[in-house]
Amino acid sequence: MKLPVIQKSPTYQRAGDAAGARYSTMQALGSAAQEIDRVTETITEISSQTNLLALNATIEALLAPGKPVKALLWLLEKHELARQTAQSY
Repeated sequence: MKLPVIQKSPTYQRAGDAAGARYSTMQALGSAAQEIDRVTETITEISSQTNLLALNATIEALLAPGKPVKALLWLLEKHELARQTAQSY
């Protein structure tokens, strides 16, 4: 028995093409989201390291004799900025 050949209508063809395009777009968005996640993790690691460095510099400044107060305030400000950056991620 021979089955009849069913022709795709142009409407179905366009719908299939649109679905395929949306699928490709979703795959691209998923890849972009993974890349953003990797960048965010890197920024978080850097901010944590910056926070530790700022804290260390602040402690050294407090322990060093004859350091100007302005330098100490600058170091404390950098420490606070690094802390805020780490918390934002």
